Order: sequence, then structure tokens, then C-alpha cells
Amino acid sequence: MYRLETLDPNLVLRLKAASPQKQREATAAACQFIFKQVNIQNKVVQDALTALLTKHTLSESERVELKRLTSQLDHEYWQLQTAVEEGRATREEMMLPFGQARAIAALVFASDDDPLRAALESIYEAAAAIDARDDLLSAVSAAL
Repeated sequence: MYRLETLDPNLVLRLKAASPQKQREATAAACQFIFKQVNIQNKVVQDALTALLTKHTLSESERVELKRLTSQLDHEYWQLQTAVEEGRATREEMMLPFGQARAIAALVFASDDDPLRAALESIYEAAAAIDARDDLLSAVSAAL
């Protein structure tokens, strides 16, 4: 079972039936959508997004750096979760690094050599990054 099936089983079926080109287009749509929603001011991330949208791939060094950034943001999220529980931070403050980490993870997954796996995993991560999942899934569906 793919994680995306928990959100939209019909989209998974459509992605499986789509051509590799359409799978890549759906992945690109998810990445473009999520990076318009999540504010990340980082040159490495912006360059990686541009590379992914033009070449559908990332270099190993780009993947390593993006994974490092994801881990750093996840760590920040966990620290803020404790701060929220103790009343020292807000839920909004906590969710910012979570959404950023998921958006960057979507970018890493989007670079997978297998276009179906890239689509399934990157769309799921993008959906986890925001509350407006329906808008994201509509953008992805439109790309198919």
C-alpha cells in the first residue's frame, strides 16, 4: 500500500495508469504548488526545484543537502512540539518547520528515478505540508 492511498485512492489508480511523462508532470505540479504555499528562502532549495522542473532529476550532492535540511527542520519541529506542550510556543510556530521539511522531502522524492514512485511519494509529502490538501490534489489531477 502506498501512503498516498490513505488520502486519495483514486488518484493513486490514475497515477498508476498514467504514462511516465504524465507521472512526472503530476509530480512537478505538486512541487510547484507546495513551494508557492510554503515559504522557503533557501538558494539550494530554489536551485533544486528549478533543476527538478527542467531535468526531472537532482544530483547526489543536491539530494544530500536537501535531506540534511529536512532533518534539520524536522529536529526544529520536534523541539517546538515540546515547547508547545509547555506553553512556550504556538502551534503555528511549530507547524512552520514541519511544512517546510515536508515540502523539501517532496522535492527529494520527486527526483526518484522511478516516475511512479516519485509521484506517489512526493505528492504525499506535499499534502502533509499544508492544510489545503484538496487544492493540491486538484492541481495534481489537472496535470494528469
